[in-house]
Amino acid sequence: MSKMNVLIVEDETIFAEVLSSFLKEKGLNVIGKVDNVKDALEIVREKGVDLVLIDIYLRGKEDGIFLSKELKKLDIAFMFITAISDTNTIETATKNGAYGYIVKPIDLSHLSIILDIAITQINCKKRLKKEKKEIAQKFRDMLDSLQLMMIELDFNYNLKFVTKLVKERFKINSMSARAFTDLFDDINREFLMHKLERVKSGEVVTFNLFLNDGEKKFPIFFRCSPITEEEEGVYVINGIRVLMINIMDIISEFVIPDEDFFDVFSLSNREKEIVKCIIKFQSNQEIAKSLFISLPTVKFHIKNIYSKLNVKNRKELLEMLKNYYFKNYGNECYAMYLLNILLNQ
Repeated sequence: MSKMNVLIVEDETIFAEVLSSFLKEKGLNVIGKVDNVKDALEIVREKGVDLVLIDIYLRGKEDGIFLSKELKKLDIAFMFITAISDTNTIETATKNGAYGYIVKPIDLSHLSIILDIAITQINCKKRLKKEKKEIAQKFRDMLDSLQLMMIELDFNYNLKFVTKLVKERFKINSMSARAFTDLFDDINREFLMHKLERVKSGEVVTFNLFLNDGEKKFPIFFRCSPITEEEEGVYVINGIRVLMINIMDIISEFVIPDEDFFDVFSLSNREKEIVKCIIKFQSNQEIAKSLFISLPTVKFHIKNIYSKLNVKNRKELLEMLKNYYFKNYGNECYAMYLLNILLNQ
């Protein structure tokens, strides 16, 4: 049997001692014996407790039922101890999520069976929680590898999780540094909060808004969905997941020239990268930063690009690309090109 930390909350001293001795013989670690809710919660919050045995009637204002509700909030397993075996007491134990109940006077053989079942359930739940966390982490690692912008919020719109791309683009150094709503101006913030309220009720909501990364605005497509988790067979909403897609990134992919275009003018790999940056309307400084090269190097490559393509400036380069799109791919691609320009005005 796995070694577990058990707390006894019982106002009968002799009974608590007998129970403690029995638990130790079972190989369990009894970390405390208290007779009131206040002391019990202090131990639970300070130490690692796996299981709490609670008498329904305790010293002080709060009883065992109150303590069980607090333990449920903390996701800590508990069992009731009672001298009353009536139906109402059993229903109360079940309703509050107890792993079982012990009826006084104790039948030790019966108690041993109840404890074995409860400990098996607790270990199983721990294993499932660990596996769930590992799956969630793998999912988040995958999102980072795919360079997706996704965040998770609590019901107060505070950040619970953000992908690496979101951190980089919006300069989020820590989860508490800024709230999600801080990324929006006053008008859009009110619109956003209205949408997120609908998600709290279980809806999946999509919309488009302009976001500011501190340097410029760009259009973002949002898909907001509730984060659900199963609790005792019931699915509850405990957060909001927001997938963000930079519309400019999608459009740029549509209007990036193919390899045939580059091959015709014998552009190098670095020159290809710079042309793609120009199509995204990045400044020379932004190109240098994104490609990790110096500003003079960017200017040197751009000069070579203009020479190979026989153009004088960016305007002529973009005009040349426009004609290439229109000639080779038709009106649809040309329309995407125009939309690209429009969204960057």
